[in-house]
Amino acid sequence: MSQANAPCNAPPARWPLVWVTLLALLALADLGVFVPWTATLPSFELDASWCMVLHWAQVHHLDFGNQIVFTYGPWGFMVVNDEPANTPYVAGGWALLGAGFFAGIFQLSRRLTRGRWLGLAWMAAVTALAGSLQWQGEDILLFCPSWVLLILHFHADRRPLTGSKVLLILAAALASLVKISALAMALPMAAAITADLIFRRRVPWLAVIYVGAVLASWLAAGQRLDSFPAYLRHGWNIASGYGQGESLWTATEAGDVFWFALAAGGVLAAAALGGRSRLSAGALALVLLLLFKTGYVRHDAHEVIATTGLGVLALLYGAGLWAALRHWAAKALLAGVVAGCLCLVWHSDKLRTSVGLCQHLLRELKALKSTPEAAAQWALGDANEDRQSLRRLWQRTPLPRPSGSVDSYSWHQNLLLADGLDYRPRPVFQSYLTYTPELARLNAQFLDSPQAPQNILLHIEPIDQHYPAQEDALSWPLLLSRYEVKDAGGLWLVLRRAERARGVCIVPLEQTTAHLGDWVSAAAWPDALWATLDLKLTALGEVLGAVYKPPRVMLDIQTRSGRTETFRLIPAVARGGFLLSPLVADDRSFAMLYSSNVGQSLGNAQVTRLRVYVAEGFGSSWAYRRQYRITFSRLVLPHR
Repeated sequence: MSQANAPCNAPPARWPLVWVTLLALLALADLGVFVPWTATLPSFELDASWCMVLHWAQVHHLDFGNQIVFTYGPWGFMVVNDEPANTPYVAGGWALLGAGFFAGIFQLSRRLTRGRWLGLAWMAAVTALAGSLQWQGEDILLFCPSWVLLILHFHADRRPLTGSKVLLILAAALASLVKISALAMALPMAAAITADLIFRRRVPWLAVIYVGAVLASWLAAGQRLDSFPAYLRHGWNIASGYGQGESLWTATEAGDVFWFALAAGGVLAAAALGGRSRLSAGALALVLLLLFKTGYVRHDAHEVIATTGLGVLALLYGAGLWAALRHWAAKALLAGVVAGCLCLVWHSDKLRTSVGLCQHLLRELKALKSTPEAAAQWALGDANEDRQSLRRLWQRTPLPRPSGSVDSYSWHQNLLLADGLDYRPRPVFQSYLTYTPELARLNAQFLDSPQAPQNILLHIEPIDQHYPAQEDALSWPLLLSRYEVKDAGGLWLVLRRAERARGVCIVPLEQTTAHLGDWVSAAAWPDALWATLDLKLTALGEVLGAVYKPPRVMLDIQTRSGRTETFRLIPAVARGGFLLSPLVADDRSFAMLYSSNVGQSLGNAQVTRLRVYVAEGFGSSWAYRRQYRITFSRLVLPHR
């Protein structure tokens, strides 16, 4: 082995017993951090719903290329240990990720220091920080195998293939099918390492293993190989629409983005200073961009993922680069960058107020203590009662029990599953996620097919101030033509599939151009009015959307009653068309769309004027073209 490839400290043949014991305890803590031994569900019902659906889809072997379209893949059920039948797969999958992570940081610790005790302390710090987030923290754990492998390959061990690298690439392949963002994080790593090995005239075995492991994991999840391209295509649709469909801003947006960008720039500069290849620097730049978008497109609790992930990256790069930097000034810069990233973690508001670093450390100690007991309970089956009690929690909301198959609009699937109903989901099974015309079209085509459910439990509850009719917009005409109201007297609107489809058609009325910020009179039509709005990003707006997020587009409407309301408009959905008038803000209003005279039943909710404008914020003055086109059409409904 060359001197450049040799670790700073190859431990002597006889390692102290105390050190070995502590290393074993750290490995046990790593297992406790990664593996969710006990049954847990998020407290927020929207998140609990998709967690339960992912487990249900795995048990029933649904096709993630066509039958299920979501931000998580066929192994996405791993994020929560909720279903007893899937627990062995959850435990085994996370154990693989944890083993790869531990093997990788062990190698990096030997690169960092000649003192084995200091290396052990560094490993404990990285493990504690990587596993510090209780909910939504699985993102960092999913990203870590790719990060560790990238740093290990370029800055610690230049050999094409080692046991640690194989373990890490297998972990990264599995993580790629847990969540789409983990796949996006793994691709720069795999591409950079593959290019490096080809340039060095070595066989890129890691790329071969990665592709093979991804496909093997896909098949092991019960998926069809010919569905994989559709899975990638729909995943790209979700990723491309995320910036417009789910973005959020905070009052401290500019400051938070600035400090993250500054810290991330420091990590990139340090990596370039001590790096061996432009390939590694390019891959790191893409990784930092993806991490930034993870935290600041939807700028809420996701910010903590970005800041904590940056802290983990800084610690990993600190270990990988330390021995390569010879000058004291370079080492001082690296130490300052690591300290700055850790300060950013500490000063992240949501981290400091909601969890706190001390609670993080206590959680790691608790995981170390409880892992053997939890693993034993799982092996003996004693944890099943906890899972059943979680199910009963969701049964507190009474549901209608119609005969036949059922789906839920918009996102209360957890109640259907907890009640044991015959659940038959549409592909994009939570309505807020249909923020591109392609995704909305998938659900509309499903409703128009023989596979559609016999019953639908409908509850109007848009998220993030969305205009209500924009969630599953293209499905609304199908709901009105293919279903009829069975019960409108309870907490849910119960729709029953009609024996014969009734005609619903969209007939153009008029087309006009308007300017952002100007009021526009809606077409004079007393019944249901369909609208398409063709808003286009400028070239600079496209760039902003690629590296950050486009500014919010808002919709003000004025109804016949004189009331003015403000909503969030999703431009991609607006281009596909949606029900503009009447304003359907609740279940009763939706039920009245089936009446013989919509104009009279919902007269006060008829939209008379609208105004589209870009909310204040970075890029608001130049991100969208000022002129846009509106097409108003009659939505001819079946009267019953």
